[in-house]
Amino acid sequence: MEENIDIFAFYIITENDDFGETAHGPYTMKEAEQILKVEEKIITGKRLASMLPSTLPSQSQKEISTQANNDILKKMSQEINKWRFFLILLGIIQLATSGFLSNTWGILLIIVGLSSFYYNSASMFVVYGTTLGWASISNAFSGSGGWLAFSLLQIYFAFQTFRQYFLYKNAYRELIEHTESSKLIDKAEKSFPWVSFGTGLLSFAGMIIVFLSIVILVGTGNEDLFSIVDFTEGLVIDIALIGFATGLAAVLSSYEHKLFSIIGMIAGALVLIFEIVVAIL
Repeated sequence: MEENIDIFAFYIITENDDFGETAHGPYTMKEAEQILKVEEKIITGKRLASMLPSTLPSQSQKEISTQANNDILKKMSQEINKWRFFLILLGIIQLATSGFLSNTWGILLIIVGLSSFYYNSASMFVVYGTTLGWASISNAFSGSGGWLAFSLLQIYFAFQTFRQYFLYKNAYRELIEHTESSKLIDKAEKSFPWVSFGTGLLSFAGMIIVFLSIVILVGTGNEDLFSIVDFTEGLVIDIALIGFATGLAAVLSSYEHKLFSIIGMIAGALVLIFEIVVAIL
């Protein structure tokens, strides 16, 4: 049985068996539940395979792990495909209803959605999660009870998205170790540190310009240009969010040029924190 473990089926072992010696199966979950006895438990085939390192041939172990990770990464690609179309659609809706929702927020969603066509990477889930997190913060400061409740739901989704990131990241690394395939290229690895560095510094400089513009307009009493300044401020916040999210993804994924990622992440974070302080005041 050791050489023919079905990682997608279920097995039954005794409670204190840490080596899979009493394992029998495979079964479906329904079959296993029907014949389960006292002091026995149900485990997955993948779990059983991990309990038998000394009995499984090394090649068999690699094949099991590679197949499992391939399935996980296939699921990742499917999730990214859902995200890209969802974000683009939501961004278009935001732009179409600009009288109620934010123009610049819609632009950000479309940008993140379009970038998902190029970056088929686990790091995108950090960008998605960070975007959800910032949306929840913005809604929390809206002052409306309904938006506050919605922000809590967004925090939950953000948490789940970050959990997906760690699952997909680990599967990707293990797959590279087992297959040593040159075809497995993470496009985000080369560009995210520089994207973070550039957008982070750009947003920091942009916020200074916006702040000075507001001071000048207030001093001159010319309020006709405030709508332009307000729109520009929204774009600056979007750029800061991209800088922070891509920098965080680069750091968590241990990409090269870590210093540049940290600089971009900090610069973007400062702009976002400034925006929060202004919203509170």
